Amino acid sequence: VGSGDALVNRPQSVAGLKLSGCKNAVPVVRTGPHVVHAPRWGVDVRCAPEVAADVACLGVRAFYLERVEGPGENCYRMRVDRTSDSRFERTVLLGFLDRERAAESAVAFQDNEMSYLHQHLFWRVGKHDGADPLPEMGDELWVRIPPDRVYLVTR
Repeated sequence: VGSGDALVNRPQSVAGLKLSGCKNAVPVVRTGPHVVHAPRWGVDVRCAPEVAADVACLGVRAFYLERVEGPGENCYRMRVDRTSDSRFERTVLLGFLDRERAAESAVAFQDNEMSYLHQHLFWRVGKHDGADPLPEMGDELWVRIPPDRVYLVTR
C-alpha cells in the first residue's frame, strides 16, 4: 500500500523490493548498528541507514553497483559468471570470490538454479557509458555496494 514513488524509492517489505524490480534482495542478520551479514553471499555489508534489530532483508538495485579499483568499504572481489546483453546495457551475474567459509555452501547452476542465482549479485552496466570496458565472462574485478544505496526491510 502506497504510492508508486514510495514503492520504488522506499520499499517497506521483501515483496515491495521484488515488485519494484530490485534484483538483489537477500536475507540478512544485523551484526552492528550499520552492518548486516548476508549468509547467501557470505559477506558483511555496511549500510548508511541504521539497521533495525529485526531486519529481514537487504536490497540493492543492479544499476547502483560501482566498479572500483580494489579493497575498501563494501568492496568485493567478484567473478563474472554470466552476461546478457540488451541494446543499451549488459546484465552481469557476479560471484563472490572471497565468501567466508561459514557461508551457505556454494551451489552449482545445474544442481539448483534458484539457489545458484541467489548466491550471486546482478549488476547492470550501461553499454554507452564509455568509462570502463564492459565486463566479460570470467573477468575478476572489484565491485562496491554503496552504503547509501541499500534498502533494509523488516518484513
